[in-house]
Amino acid sequence: TPLVPDPHQLTAACRLFQRNRDDDIRKRRASLLLMHEVGTGKTITAILAMAAVNTIPQRDPMAKILIVVPKAVLEIWYETINTWTTKGDLVLKAAKQEEISHGGLRNAFAVLTTPDVLVEAFKTFCYKDKSAAAANKQKKNRWKLGVDPNPTTAKGKKRLEELGGMNPPIHPLFEHLSRAGDPPPFLLTIIDEVHDQYKPTTERGYVINQFTKRSTYKLGLTGTPVSAKPDEFQYIAFALDAHPKELQERQFYFVGKQQAGKQQPLDVEGINKFHRLLVDRVDATFLDLPERTILPLLYDPFVGVDPTVGISDADVIAHHNGLVEAAQRTARELSSDLRQTKEHDWQKWAETQQAAFKAITAMGQFEFHSLLGMLGAEKFEQSVKEGQNPNLYQQAAAAPSQQMQLIVRLIQSRQAACHPRIAVFCESVAELEILKAYLVSLQGSPNTNVGRLFLFKGSAAQVEKMRTDFLACPKGVMLLSKAGSVG
Repeated sequence: TPLVPDPHQLTAACRLFQRNRDDDIRKRRASLLLMHEVGTGKTITAILAMAAVNTIPQRDPMAKILIVVPKAVLEIWYETINTWTTKGDLVLKAAKQEEISHGGLRNAFAVLTTPDVLVEAFKTFCYKDKSAAAANKQKKNRWKLGVDPNPTTAKGKKRLEELGGMNPPIHPLFEHLSRAGDPPPFLLTIIDEVHDQYKPTTERGYVINQFTKRSTYKLGLTGTPVSAKPDEFQYIAFALDAHPKELQERQFYFVGKQQAGKQQPLDVEGINKFHRLLVDRVDATFLDLPERTILPLLYDPFVGVDPTVGISDADVIAHHNGLVEAAQRTARELSSDLRQTKEHDWQKWAETQQAAFKAITAMGQFEFHSLLGMLGAEKFEQSVKEGQNPNLYQQAAAAPSQQMQLIVRLIQSRQAACHPRIAVFCESVAELEILKAYLVSLQGSPNTNVGRLFLFKGSAAQVEKMRTDFLACPKGVMLLSKAGSVG
């Protein structure tokens, strides 16, 4: 069966391809941001853009395509390029900077790598000057060719001694970048998740701009362009080296710089122009999606209602509602005290906040499983570890809550829709352990088997192997927490 792209993907690729077509190929600079929702096929659109620019007759045969993606999706990108194109054998995939050689680069049609690889490659022949003379310089201007003349580590001292006063060789990828003459050495640079840490003052932002400003076409992909502040949008413009003539005078300062301690208002006109000139928007309305199936779910009832379905233990209801009532009572008392006194009692306020958070956490535990709510996560895990009740996880899995059943329904639904690998995130490791026990209990039936199960914890080597195995498995579920900042 031939692979056929969607109309919105062809439209976006053509929009980039047609940009500045009247300019000489040696001077052409065209940028486009695909602000497409998750699941709308940004990767396929990028591959179509690769195909389009490859048809330019005046292109330099030595010019490369650079694809910069997060490390977690490097393999997925490589598989997709192999599926949709005949150029898979000519794609140089590099998860480490040493995997990019002169010979490999010479024979490659495209280089597929990560932002961290570019930064590490840059550091092989440059260093960041930390001397007093460089202190007043902008961060992006502190980079110098060579190695640190005053190293503080044994590795740095050894390298300085080995070079004997000479500069290290320029990394092959950057040597290709610095090649003199026209046209630019990169025909197209694609940046996946272009909103992620490409601020000009960061290493990633500075290095990626070295490539985009020497590329004919620049394509950024994102589903979430702004994570915190509106001024992050101008960092995307910097990463893509986007400089249409109509916006040059604004320099992409869409949020005014602070003056006299006050933040200047948004440059609405500049933002609107940027969207018209450089942004391609797509959401679910562009896609011919299958009809939605709505499945009503009845959650475990707790607050303010009598037990009707699923919960018949009056002690569970009483314990849960007691926590809520205690938090409400503390809040009412504080509110009364504040009305009677002019001064704010910060200690009382902190105690109220703690009571509220304790109630919220407990309610979340109750909603996930009444057994977890009654014991609390700490006592629950301690009871298993110390052998007081080693089968507690299995006991909880034997009577799954509506929330647990909903999670499994979602996993099965996504896997049935050809998304075989699913990640489930939760801050509570205890909840993930209970969910894992429930998923294990379902593995015996082919109708409920969700594939291999991974609980993301352990040493750095263990989690790295687990991540690799998960991305390579035909079907599976990865359970992630924030424990030790690993997840």
